[in-house]
Formats: sequence, structure tokens, C-alpha cells
Amino acid sequence: MAGESGDDDSGGVGRVLRFRRGPGGTIGRGFPYFRQVSLRPGTPFPLPPGEAQPLPFTLKPPIPTIYGAQVGLRLPLTYEWNLTVERRLGENREVTMAYIGAAGRQLLRQSYYQSPTADISEAFLLTNAAFSDFHSYQAQFQQRLAHGLLALVSYTLGKSLDNESSESDLLLKARQLNPKTDRGRRISTSGRRSPIRCRSSD
Repeated sequence: MAGESGDDDSGGVGRVLRFRRGPGGTIGRGFPYFRQVSLRPGTPFPLPPGEAQPLPFTLKPPIPTIYGAQVGLRLPLTYEWNLTVERRLGENREVTMAYIGAAGRQLLRQSYYQSPTADISEAFLLTNAAFSDFHSYQAQFQQRLAHGLLALVSYTLGKSLDNESSESDLLLKARQLNPKTDRGRRISTSGRRSPIRCRSSD
């Protein structure tokens, strides 16, 4: 919406389904779909008939690596919102304040378990236990100068929190972990000052 003095306020809210390649595609690389055998050094090629036979399909242990997913695995969601306020200070000055936020929910989290049972060497479990939050505040001041020049000063503060940046928890002994305890914070700030920036004057 716009005010009578040329001020402008705007905002928006949205929800996004996150379609992308995730760790779920690795399920086919584990037991029982993937099996391998190591050949002795010096084995001739082409292989003798006995060596060239495919390994038999079996569900019997031992199990080197197995992948799985929680029942009812859902698509990740991201909620986004923003609000911008612009105010004119006289004829030649303008201030803009903006807030941008995002929240990721039911994100993919792949946990790694080493030797969860006597028959399994390693196991990977895919769940929707990951989440993230992002908040950013932006301020900008600009002033028209002589000869069509513009002075601009801006500042941005951003904060990002999540419990699963890489979609993998490595080298965890076989035990249940609470995903909420992995939540971490990352703060970044940036300031930019441009005393003179060319722009055509109205």
C-alpha cells in the first residue's frame, strides 16, 4: 500500500514444497540390492565362467550397509514471509526498512549408525526430523545529490539456525539422538557504504 506522501509498505507470505534430489536416492545402493565381490590380483580377463557368475540375491546376514526411511516420509516444506517499509524524508532522502523470514519444516535428516546390531555393519535412516529458521533485517538510507548522483548506505543482519546443515550425522554409535539437541546458530552481518553512486535524476 502507498501513502499520500509517496511512502510505500509491502509484505508477503508463502509456502514452498521443496522438490530436489535428496539422500533417499541412495537406498538402492545398500542391502539387499547392492552386492559386490573382490577379485584376486592377477585374475585374467575375460573372467572364467565361475568368476563371472552374478552373486545370488539373499536376505541373510551379514549386512554390510543398509538404507531405510521412516514410515510416512513427507516432502520438506519452507514457509517464507517478508515486510518492507519505505519512508521519504523530504524531497531528497528516503529510508527503507525490511524484514525477511523463513522456516523450514519436516526437512530431510539422514542419520548414520555404526554396528547397530551384530549382523549390520552400518545403517542409514532418512527422516523428517530436520528443521531450520532464518531471520534477516535490512536497512537502507539514500539521498539524492547534485548532478544526478545518489548517496546510498545499507546494512544487513542475518541469523540462521538449523539442526541439519549437511543431511548426515556421521560416526554415531547405535543410539537414539534427539534432533533438537543439534540445533545451532550462525550469525552474519554485513555493512555497505557507497558515498557516490550514479543514477539518472527524475
